[in-house]
Amino acid sequence: MSTMKHILTSEGTSSDIHLLVVGKTGQGKSTFINSLIELQKEIAEEGAETDMCTNSCYSYVHPELLPGVRVRVIDSPGLQDMHNDEQLYIKKIKAHCQE
Repeated sequence: MSTMKHILTSEGTSSDIHLLVVGKTGQGKSTFINSLIELQKEIAEEGAETDMCTNSCYSYVHPELLPGVRVRVIDSPGLQDMHNDEQLYIKKIKAHCQE
């Protein structure tokens, strides 16, 4: 862990990590984020079996995942969903990542 922190805080290197989670609809992206961030309360809505899948990008910042490093995890819409336009999702993901 100390080696990673040293690399991330070296001169000329950003101390921020942006982790974009991408995958097919219903494959557990939001569940993965909840496990990674390990919060008491779920922050990313889970549930492909319900009709409440992520349809926009959402960012979650964990201030203590790596001490001294701001970790931003981005939950993206599912790909290969028969009901939605993948090209539109890709545009949304690109726009969100540039914010």
